[in-house]
Amino acid sequence: MNQNKSENSKQEDTKDTAEVKNIHTVVKDKIKSMGNLRGSRIEASKRLENYSRKWNFILFFLNVEAIIIVLLSLTNTIETIYIGPINMSFTLLSGIFTLYVILLQYYVNILNYNERALRLSYHQLEVEDLIQQLNLLKLKADLPETDIREKEVIEKYDDIVNKYQLVIKNNENHRDLDYKRLKYDQAKRLHEKGKAKEAPTGKRSKDFTLDMALIYANTILAILMFGIVFYALAT
Repeated sequence: MNQNKSENSKQEDTKDTAEVKNIHTVVKDKIKSMGNLRGSRIEASKRLENYSRKWNFILFFLNVEAIIIVLLSLTNTIETIYIGPINMSFTLLSGIFTLYVILLQYYVNILNYNERALRLSYHQLEVEDLIQQLNLLKLKADLPETDIREKEVIEKYDDIVNKYQLVIKNNENHRDLDYKRLKYDQAKRLHEKGKAKEAPTGKRSKDFTLDMALIYANTILAILMFGIVFYALAT
């Protein structure tokens, strides 16, 4: 009788151990998934900070140009611009360009790149904290002297995952570009450290978003307006 009880107890312990190992696999996969999301959020934060730096430079340059053009218009230094068959009142050009710069600056301020980048940075720290909690849970379950059962592991795991889902819902999502850049950088680092035989194929994904298109377009506009003013003063 005692022998049967002992065997049943061993079978239950074996079952609990197997179930905990299954939970370990789920926890491990979740840690990897959360790590990828955290890395993508970091990439998104860097991308937004890059947008902010570029826009600050462009808007400064455009504002300086707008001031110069307004001064030239008020002093009647240039009355009309002749570019091939096109002739335009410099006062009209000054008004259109100044209004455009004002509206562009308002638009960029609404996008609020710096604040969004900061929120994403705080978000990835929250995700990192949850990852550490999962790592601690996995470590406790691995320790032989720790009496932790499947039910307790599941309850703690569910609690962490619920916090994770709440964090995701309350924050801006990253773009597919950020995830692609993350995976490329990870593969490159593994190759450089000798942990991967092959280097990542292709090149790091370029930023072809609307944000970058507007940055390039306004950079060209700033250069073009400088050329127009210089040409008008020279003729």
